[in-house]
Amino acid sequence: MMRRCLLPALIAATLSVGASAAAGQAALSGQVIPGPPRIPPRAPDAPGTGPIVGTGVLRGHVVTADTGAPVRRAQVTATADARRRGQTTTDAEGRFEIRELPTGTYHLQVMKAGFLSPGMEQAGRTGIGPRTRIELGEGSIIEKIVIPMWRGGVISGQVTDEFGEPVAGAQVNVLRYAYRDGRRQLTPARFPGLGSASRSDDLGRFRIFGLPAGEYYVGAQPPRDFGAFSDAGPVEGLATTYFPGSPDVAQARPVRVRAAQEAPNVSFAVVRQRLARVRGTALNSRGEPFVGAMVMVGSTDSELAGFSSFGNAVRPDGSFVVTGLAPGAYNLTLRSPMQGESAELGTTRIVADGSDVDGVVIAASIAGVIRGRVTIDDGSPLPGAAAVGIFPEPVDRSVPMMGGSEAQVKQDGTFELKSLFGRCILRVSPRGGSASGLGLKAVLANGEDVTDQEIDVSSGQVWENVDIVLTRKLTHVTGTQATSGAVIIFPADEARWSARSRLLRWIPLGPEGRFETHGLPVHDDYRIVAVPPIEDGQWTDPEFLRSLVDVATRLSLIEGETKVHDLRLTRLEAQ
Repeated sequence: MMRRCLLPALIAATLSVGASAAAGQAALSGQVIPGPPRIPPRAPDAPGTGPIVGTGVLRGHVVTADTGAPVRRAQVTATADARRRGQTTTDAEGRFEIRELPTGTYHLQVMKAGFLSPGMEQAGRTGIGPRTRIELGEGSIIEKIVIPMWRGGVISGQVTDEFGEPVAGAQVNVLRYAYRDGRRQLTPARFPGLGSASRSDDLGRFRIFGLPAGEYYVGAQPPRDFGAFSDAGPVEGLATTYFPGSPDVAQARPVRVRAAQEAPNVSFAVVRQRLARVRGTALNSRGEPFVGAMVMVGSTDSELAGFSSFGNAVRPDGSFVVTGLAPGAYNLTLRSPMQGESAELGTTRIVADGSDVDGVVIAASIAGVIRGRVTIDDGSPLPGAAAVGIFPEPVDRSVPMMGGSEAQVKQDGTFELKSLFGRCILRVSPRGGSASGLGLKAVLANGEDVTDQEIDVSSGQVWENVDIVLTRKLTHVTGTQATSGAVIIFPADEARWSARSRLLRWIPLGPEGRFETHGLPVHDDYRIVAVPPIEDGQWTDPEFLRSLVDVATRLSLIEGETKVHDLRLTRLEAQ
């Protein structure tokens, strides 16, 4: 549900036809030219699965939004659905042509390193505007399409040590505020085509490009410069430091970035400080020294998620030592040298404050297993073993879940998930989404409904007889909201406002302000509301949802029901 239907879904918002690219505000009108007699499309590679080939053509130019100069070697993709799409690259004049397209409603996506995909000019805002559609008939040619693109902004600077000497090989990240799991927090900035992380060169210089306009924070993690197994004396080192020069992210200063402009001289010295050393013992599931395992260190702080983790091997007597921990909270994860059913894993959380931490014990447990079967509630057979994806989603995202990959569903509908650790929620995703005609109805464990509930496999538990029930009776909500923004559907009950809840949905606007969503779970007390562009992920914030309850429209859904709502934009208080 939450998998990234954000700004990239709105990329065609700035399409234009026959208008000034320098203005960057042309409207799509298109010129339709009668085509040659209809040529029957070629048969797909496999029945019902391969691409459909037609005789429609799209032609146009990709240009820079500020100057109108051609954007060369940009990748242009026209997509109607999984089987109706085409792709090409712009030439020396920024021109493109996509041929052999079948009849359909297409959206154009354009990508080039250093440029912003249309609709991504502003970082951290979702619901920039309605997408523009291109209706293409068989044998038709639509040309004079002009797609303006902004160059991304740039942050550049230098990382030095306390003596002013350049620090080479430091990992430099940009971060921004966004809502994650219902909380506004600093997270690594990630956008399509973005050079969001950079290593400083031999002069300590870095340059991060392709940034949408917005405010960012810059942090640098120097390479480790001390002995990994050192037990002697205090450990000091260069700590992760944030511009303008503090190891405390709360003291970081934002850098303002504008499209097609560079924010230079973002230079700062990394701080040398006392770093904690952690000593302890690693045990396997039998209580024996876990020889050959690795102890990995990962920060639980979201703002450090963009920096690499590190660790050390367990010694022959079961002891371990890791050094170089700046103040903060960490997960120590004990990783088994074996994979598959023999895998073991253990984890514990510590807080470092500059002092050494001794006597830590990490005990591993054997892997858990979940087995079951996939069925359809009307008794019909699955359309194929690959018709549905089953994923274990860890409840604590800061703790790795080995074996967290997708289950392989067999022809008879049975599945098995191995090498599981911790607590997880089973996520079920029919292939092709709503286009498959299938949706999740329930997850049952020995007859008990555990849909969207935690399943504990932390100590080698084996869950048998897990039944995943699909249905063809999908709910459907559609309507219009004729301005920029998006539509939010959420349950009235605050207890169901978890950021991972399937009852909570953010819906970007489609062509001409239309919106639609399929497969919402049956529920008798939803709220539906149209909002202007909001901060990335803000729709998961309980406080924000609370402000919408009284102004939203009530919505109830039963199996297979379609509801139509034409909404007015809800004014929000200044954010």
